Amino acid sequence: ILKGGDSNVNRKANQKPFIMTDEVYGIVICSIWVVLRLNTRFYIL
Repeated sequence: ILKGGDSNVNRKANQKPFIMTDEVYGIVICSIWVVLRLNTRFYIL
């Protein structure tokens, strides 16, 4: 039963609407960091 549950969870995890690869994850982190930096600069100004 546990193996069946694990396989079902893995199956659902593999069937994601969007694929989060390391490259996409890095781009998202960089974009968020840039936005935060711009916000902090505006707050300082």
